[in-house]
Amino acid sequence: MSANEGIKYVIIVTRELTTKCDVYSFGIIVLQLLTKRSAVGITKDVQRANSAGTLEAILDPLARKWPYMLAAELTHLALRCCEMSRRNRPDLRSDAWTVVQSIEASC
Repeated sequence: MSANEGIKYVIIVTRELTTKCDVYSFGIIVLQLLTKRSAVGITKDVQRANSAGTLEAILDPLARKWPYMLAAELTHLALRCCEMSRRNRPDLRSDAWTVVQSIEASC
């Protein structure tokens, strides 16, 4: 399922736009920034690379300049944001902010 189909699915099934829909969109945008890829199929591509231990290979060259652990942590957060079940998506205030603070501290 593509990112666009995913968000449409969420809206159609739940019939509401919530902050969890924003979380999903945030995750897709982060994955796009990290990989410089289209949103279509991005979650599957990143999950596959992450599982195979080849995440670094699909990162955009600019993202590869970051410490790998930061890129991996941000990728993990983005994938959690893209969970189809909105109950499994993280809270942006606490979870995402923690990741952002660790990135900021390392810069």
